[in-house]
Amino acid sequence: MVKKLKYLLILILAFQGNIVFANEIVIGPYLQLPTKDSVLIKWHTEDLSPSIIEYTNDHENFYTYEDSVLKKKHEILLPNLKPSTEYEYSIFEKDDNEFKSLENQIDQDGFKFHSFKDNSSELITWILGDPGVSGDPKMGKRIHKTQTKVKKAFFKYLEKNNIPSLDFIIALGDNAYSHGTYKEFKHGFFTPYAEVLSSYPAYSVFGNHDGGIDKEKMTYSARSYPKAHGIYYDLFSLPHNESYYSFNRGNTHFVFLDSFDSFWENFNGENYEKVWTENSSERNSMLEWLEKDLKSHSETWTVVAFHHPPFGQTEHKDEKTQDIWKAWTNAYIAPILHKHNVDLVLMGHIHNYQRSYPVHLQREDLDRLSLKPKSKIKKHKEHFVRKYIKLLDKLNLPRYIPIATSNERIHYSKKDDPIYVIMGSSGAAFRDLPDEVDPSFFVREKKAGSTLLRITKDQINLKFISSHGDILDEFIIRADTNP
Repeated sequence: MVKKLKYLLILILAFQGNIVFANEIVIGPYLQLPTKDSVLIKWHTEDLSPSIIEYTNDHENFYTYEDSVLKKKHEILLPNLKPSTEYEYSIFEKDDNEFKSLENQIDQDGFKFHSFKDNSSELITWILGDPGVSGDPKMGKRIHKTQTKVKKAFFKYLEKNNIPSLDFIIALGDNAYSHGTYKEFKHGFFTPYAEVLSSYPAYSVFGNHDGGIDKEKMTYSARSYPKAHGIYYDLFSLPHNESYYSFNRGNTHFVFLDSFDSFWENFNGENYEKVWTENSSERNSMLEWLEKDLKSHSETWTVVAFHHPPFGQTEHKDEKTQDIWKAWTNAYIAPILHKHNVDLVLMGHIHNYQRSYPVHLQREDLDRLSLKPKSKIKKHKEHFVRKYIKLLDKLNLPRYIPIATSNERIHYSKKDDPIYVIMGSSGAAFRDLPDEVDPSFFVREKKAGSTLLRITKDQINLKFISSHGDILDEFIIRADTNP
């Protein structure tokens, strides 16, 4: 009875205006789809509200954009931006026709960003691989803290070395663990990086945990086949096709691929999950698009990003034992990248750091590849694992082995073969490295970290920075023929 009276009193006071239940931003704001003169700003609120942004670049002229429709998921495109200019912006709601500033999860009431650079002198990006561990309570506090340490170490390095602001962020997939739920994305990606995402636009690739496989129920929170849909694609606004896309920045052509759902054949029917192979009667839209895209661009550099590595250290001790995604990217994506002389390939999925020498591909003749089960399979995973064992056993996929074409460790030339970087350790590095060393890979590190990528007209420079701020790997690819 006392509780009921207490709740009644609170309600009466609220209606009298003595208590204000403030709305707040629960995700964002975060930047998407930057162009030479615009950027998309997205945010989610706890309660319904109009979408209102005020912004300025000189503290004298303030511009306001308003969408009066009440909603919880907001987005506004800011147009007519001046290039290479710092903007400040705030998000508001209306309360009795008065504007009230909304705060986000890091208690900011104002945000800053730099608009699109108007020159190509240098492009600076931050690369995160498999970062979203804080979204899964089962990962534990130690791993959650590692994600934060990686972020702090990176920005401390930028500050210490007087490196100017980033152009954008690249996320290599698995931004949420483990089932791709809204709550996991919130706590695993948008909250840990809130202050960063409010200032720098982010591009992402689709990882298996972003798709949210529930191995017990065999359901997904997002799929890109046959059409992009679900939580991941609601949160991220990506260029062109939302599961694979490309764009140019400066003198670099960036290509983002879908290595998770791209191999299903493009047909409708009961046999939904039929893997595309070179013997298929149906077309594979992404592979056709990739061939045309790589053939048509004329930029100096080509950087390709996707989630599942086609080679490198496997998650299984037996190198011939592969998951279906690795087998398929090896068979069909890697040969296209080499055919079109891609410079740098960025991947995640494996929770450590590995970096190859420049490599060419050698086709290996195998009767069959199979995904062999471990001696013990947890009951809730058994149906999922055996389904893919059976599926992969039916496929006669080609297999390519990377062969190093240089023993140089740091300096390379554009004329060299592609370099592959596996970096699934921005949340934490918890995947053991095998005792047997792959001679095509120069660096193997079981340490958490993230990557700084700097690109000019003359060179690509990549640094892997650990959670303690140490440079664990660095290399340079020069545009000329003399490293």
